[in-house]
Amino acid sequence: MNLSKKLLFMALASCAALPAVAKDAQVGTGETDGYRLVWQDLFDDSELRPDRWNIEVNGSGGGNNELQFYTDRKSNVRLGDDGKGNHCLILTAVREVYSGKQFTSGRINSKNKVAFTHGKVEAAIKLPKTANGLWPAFWMMGNDFDQVGWPKCGETDIMEFGHIDGINRGVQDRYFNGACHWGQSWNNHPNYARAVTYDYSLQDGEFHIYTCIWDQNRIAMYVDLDKHPDAKPYYEMTIPATGDTGAPGYYFHKENFILFNLAVGGNFPNIGDAAGITALNNGNGNQASMYVNYVKVYQKGTADESLNTLSPGDSQGGDNNQGGGNQGGDNNQGGGSQGGNESQYVCDPALSNTTSVGKLYDVVLLDGAGVESLRAAGKTVQDLRMDDANRFFYIWENTFAEADQSYPGVEMHTDGYTSLDVTNVGWSGAGFCIVNAAADLRHFTDDTHFHCGLRTANGLRNAALIIGDGYVWGDNNNKWSPAKISVGSEAFVDNGTAFPLVGNFDADGEWVAVDITLGQLKKLWPSFNYKAGGFGGNILSFLAGGTTGKNISLDAVYFYTPGNGESAVADVVADTDIIVTARTVNAAGTDQIALYNLAGQLVKKVNASIMGIEDIAAGIYIVKAGNAVKKVVLK
Repeated sequence: MNLSKKLLFMALASCAALPAVAKDAQVGTGETDGYRLVWQDLFDDSELRPDRWNIEVNGSGGGNNELQFYTDRKSNVRLGDDGKGNHCLILTAVREVYSGKQFTSGRINSKNKVAFTHGKVEAAIKLPKTANGLWPAFWMMGNDFDQVGWPKCGETDIMEFGHIDGINRGVQDRYFNGACHWGQSWNNHPNYARAVTYDYSLQDGEFHIYTCIWDQNRIAMYVDLDKHPDAKPYYEMTIPATGDTGAPGYYFHKENFILFNLAVGGNFPNIGDAAGITALNNGNGNQASMYVNYVKVYQKGTADESLNTLSPGDSQGGDNNQGGGNQGGDNNQGGGSQGGNESQYVCDPALSNTTSVGKLYDVVLLDGAGVESLRAAGKTVQDLRMDDANRFFYIWENTFAEADQSYPGVEMHTDGYTSLDVTNVGWSGAGFCIVNAAADLRHFTDDTHFHCGLRTANGLRNAALIIGDGYVWGDNNNKWSPAKISVGSEAFVDNGTAFPLVGNFDADGEWVAVDITLGQLKKLWPSFNYKAGGFGGNILSFLAGGTTGKNISLDAVYFYTPGNGESAVADVVADTDIIVTARTVNAAGTDQIALYNLAGQLVKKVNASIMGIEDIAAGIYIVKAGNAVKKVVLK
């Protein structure tokens, strides 16, 4: 949205006539070429989030002689269904007399609430028929707008429909623009804009994905990379950093905020009176809407990038089925175990009746009331039970339903557990989120263990755990990069990426335990990067998919660090006492002790009641003595 009162100079071209450029290694929607999702709004709440968005209220004309008055009324700005089951931001332009204007509409921005430097930003947008007079846009401006004004803040127009040239040529549904504006003076500023006539309608009642890739070297814009992952940009401009105030590189390497709006009339469509607005007529009830299914920001974690938000974005999970790829489903493709001893970290299902942990340092309990069962030698237990205020558990998009808890939970937790039934075919998601009162996780090391009890009884073949999807509290630039693992009998596949399988247990209704160090998670998911300090975001998320009614249950969810030089022991079955020290395993009353790794391979066996373990490498093992079993973490 050009703030200038001048008409833009457009480089007119069709798609076929675009200048040839080298194939872009960064194309493709979603997490491609090293980009990872760092923030998103799926617009699934009942109201627009005030910690993310500002709703503009004014009739100033936007510096472009626009005809609408922007309001914060729900008739102009709301969240809701698009009529096809997709929850969206809905901006509606209405022909009505309001505050001296002939039209009302909606415009939102994320200024001072969500801003980022460099990355990949995408939005799935369904446009109205712009005909003559509507001017929908998806764009960005520098977050220093309040300090320096326009155009010094810089402006990046990712998508604009409705230009007069498209109207004159009768191709309004295929003709759109990308542009950048910069400079020191609003009435005489440099800009570069490019118009495109696409080869199919982008006003066909469907969502289309508009992407801007912005880095230290250039700005490039694409449409429908989900359908055409190798597409060339419809707009591209180089922006090498410079001290020259006349060059774009002076303005486009700072934090930008995001805007969506649906303007009516003005300089862009070159319509200055209400009679010329044919897009709002008796046939459509004198109103038309622009739908935004989601907006997402991806970054690579490089030093030139930044992200500042007042609160975390929506957790990873669904893409609302609009071009984001399958978030789970039955995931029969690309699965299979990652194989090898190193990736097998799930206990034998027979080791399922109890899980109590002792002689531990720095225990972080995520759910349940079993604090008294978690003894932290010399340190304290951090209790992060959900309080529905600063720490809460939530289900994404109603894709799970709370389920029966009649089956006994893990013994150390007597206050119930998390049990969920899948309600959405394709993907389901939920998470444990921490906000405001951050968790102090500065003691985490590669030797810190993540522990979680899992149970599924009716054939859910795959699920995924995402650990540490957040940032250091108070420093949004200091991001964690989460670990992603599959649990079940098949690898979980998200947008074509199979999460490594950390074990293979049957859906037989028995509890099993995932117990894995953060160091081991790094080996399985190399981009995993935890940070010292307070934590804000989703400390644990889980995804599942497939058939409605399938169940997954979680209990005994915590992080812990073994005591100094001691073995941290999880009692699993206690029919016979097994005593483990740093040097020996003692099982009085038995004549055989066997030690297994988590892949089920025999490591050592003695026909005696005492086994020396000084020669055993550090790791997680299973000790069996008669009918008794213990899980042992050797340091």
